[in-house]
Amino acid sequence: MMRKFRRARTRTRTGKRLLVGLAVVIAVLLPSAPAWAHNLMIGSDPAAGARLTTAPKTVTLRFLQTLNTEHTQITVSDVSRRLVSTTGPAFVRNTGTVTFSPGLANGTYTVNYRTLSIDGHVVEGSFPFTVADPTKPAAQVPQPAAASVGGGGTSAPLVIGVVVLAVLLVGAGAVVYLRSRRNFSPPAADH
Repeated sequence: MMRKFRRARTRTRTGKRLLVGLAVVIAVLLPSAPAWAHNLMIGSDPAAGARLTTAPKTVTLRFLQTLNTEHTQITVSDVSRRLVSTTGPAFVRNTGTVTFSPGLANGTYTVNYRTLSIDGHVVEGSFPFTVADPTKPAAQVPQPAAASVGGGGTSAPLVIGVVVLAVLLVGAGAVVYLRSRRNFSPPAADH
């Protein structure tokens, strides 16, 4: 009878340890949840680093969240860091578009953006694209400075890392639980 009581108590302790471990994991990960509210650019046309054979008429950026039109800026500059003449930006939910007037000459351009996330954090970044239209004269400009991509917001590798860590911890907890159940053998029937 005493053996039956010890096994039940051991199983209860293991269950409690699992719950405490899960509570600790949640307590550690929960404070980082607001960082996931940062807005991120998820796509653009032209794409970052694109080499185009025809000059684009517009640049369109797509974000995770609806853009705050009062606190979002999109500019395009040439290799000499002079702003290119654009109209806009025009906003539709999570998309911002600038239109070139007049069209672009051959050369490397940098798109710069800055927006306010729902959680109040400013997210900004930039990326280059190149126009190399064979029907237009070659650009006579110096080599561009390296442009940064992204920045200011939560990086995708960080979010992926947190998710992977959470999955590993839950998996480890499941292994411990299943092993404790396997080692538990039901008491022999008393006759």
